[in-house]
Amino acid sequence: MAPEEAPTFQQMLAVVTEQKDISLFDLAMSMVLTGMFYAPFAGLGGRLTVFVLKRQARKS
Repeated sequence: MAPEEAPTFQQMLAVVTEQKDISLFDLAMSMVLTGMFYAPFAGLGGRLTVFVLKRQARKS
């Protein structure tokens, strides 16, 4: 079976090509909520990176 004939591919293609009606407010709210969820993890990752780099700089 060719990859483009697979049922999952057909379903994914239908979802991607579907008409999307989203308002500017919905888009902005989605971006704000996504940022609220991901920002703490990004902040922790940044702090951990700085900690590790400072520790390496102290040792050398």
